[in-house]
Amino acid sequence: MRCVAVVLLLLTAACAAEAPAPDREAATAAYADLRERARADLQSWQSSGAVADPRPKWAEELMAFAVTWPETPESVEAIIASMDLYAESREVQGFFRAWELALVHCADEPAFRYTFEKLVLMRMVEAGGLSILISLDDKARERAWRTAAPRIVEDLRRAIDATKLDETRAAAHYTLGRTWYELGLNRGKALESFQIVASEHPASQHASSAAMYVRELQDLAIGRDAPTFEGTTLDGKPLALASYQGKVVLVDFWASWCEPCVDQVKDLQRAWKRYHSRGFEIIGVSLDDDLEAARQFVTDNQVRWPNVASGQGMLDPVAEQYSVQSIPTSYLLGRDGKILARGLKGDDIGPGVARALAR
Repeated sequence: MRCVAVVLLLLTAACAAEAPAPDREAATAAYADLRERARADLQSWQSSGAVADPRPKWAEELMAFAVTWPETPESVEAIIASMDLYAESREVQGFFRAWELALVHCADEPAFRYTFEKLVLMRMVEAGGLSILISLDDKARERAWRTAAPRIVEDLRRAIDATKLDETRAAAHYTLGRTWYELGLNRGKALESFQIVASEHPASQHASSAAMYVRELQDLAIGRDAPTFEGTTLDGKPLALASYQGKVVLVDFWASWCEPCVDQVKDLQRAWKRYHSRGFEIIGVSLDDDLEAARQFVTDNQVRWPNVASGQGMLDPVAEQYSVQSIPTSYLLGRDGKILARGLKGDDIGPGVARALAR
């Protein structure tokens, strides 16, 4: 189903009603007419399966309204709604024209903070084209991310300067931290951003997650001792990380419902087959709620290494020890139990394991 629900909600939201001046009444009437026409057209398109996408047209109309009726509650709503429509239709230039207006007129509106994820998405499209959103080419996605990151950082810093709302600042710092964090772009700056969220905005919705990132970046850094753990494998056997002392171990967090995890199995199998006889082991940690689904996945994919599982999903105690917030996530541990690498994937797994074995 086409994703227009958020925009329709914005377009049908009631506007604030104060004692209206004549211009205020005219703005209210004009916006009511605009949102009704847009809502009807978008709903018709959503249900009809028509090819022509009307979202860019209505985004332009909303932008025109905001310029015609500035400093009204309706204009603020129109700008945010136009950003949603531009993002959904992947219209990069239109989105960033709306973003510039939003910085001036919407920065102190709670809805503004929910545009930050769309901002990141649109910078990625700008850097790598529409195909980057569905590309399975990790190298292409990395190139696009590294190209987009400086502009994302600049945009978010402007948002921080523009707003007076603590929650919005927290959201911007959190997104800034995630930007630096991706691909290990700059772990030091990522840590600074997450620390700001956790310490200066402790009541924000991102504070708990930011605190987990802080713990990961401080306590689970390269060279630190890996947290030890015990668990029960999918076939009911006890497993303790301590028993792998002297081995190079990849602790791999995955789930059967996670498509990138599924895609990575072949890379893990190649590394295991090539290096297992030289002292390389893999310990999978399944974050499936449904343990039967995890067992079936292991059987279907001929996974030969042990996989511990608690059935608690992302609340798995081992995942919490390793501050896992997304999957696939992995930690490569040296023979002495210290962390050597994090997040190895694809073609990087084999060389990473080879370097660890050669130490």
